[in-house]
Amino acid sequence: MGSPLPPAANRLMIALTDLSQSTWAGRLPNVSTGDPFWASARDAVSLVAAGQAEYAPPGTVAPPAEPRFTAHGSPGFAAGTSNSSH
Repeated sequence: MGSPLPPAANRLMIALTDLSQSTWAGRLPNVSTGDPFWASARDAVSLVAAGQAEYAPPGTVAPPAEPRFTAHGSPGFAAGTSNSSH
């Protein structure tokens, strides 16, 4: 049995239904059924359990990752802070 995943790890998922997404800065475009998207490891388990998404199979073309200098998914918001994702 492997060790637990770190809470900040991201997982590539495939949407099984249309999903909304947002950041602290506001709404982002919806994820359409069948589209790949990134989810935090914390959220991935719940999305699979609810039947809203599945883990992406090998070879899935991944969408871009979060831009540099993000805080809670908001590009530029964390530039110059000590806890940004950069």
